[in-house]
Amino acid sequence: MKKKKCPKCSHYRIMTRHHILPLRNFGYKDNRLVLFLCRPCHNMMEKEIIRREYDGGMTAMEYVKITFDFLNGG
Repeated sequence: MKKKKCPKCSHYRIMTRHHILPLRNFGYKDNRLVLFLCRPCHNMMEKEIIRREYDGGMTAMEYVKITFDFLNGG
């Protein structure tokens, strides 16, 4: 696999696919919002999602906002 620049940390690594709308909540059908992150950043993103999900269910727009905040230093 070819290494690419991670949009979060800017390191050149092999990218992983992150579904912005979690498959566990939104399923596979028409779930094409994806972001490619390196494994360390993908893990950080998942931890942030789990932390925010702890307070209850979230809408699709809330997941998009988490992604936006994560990529922009939030």
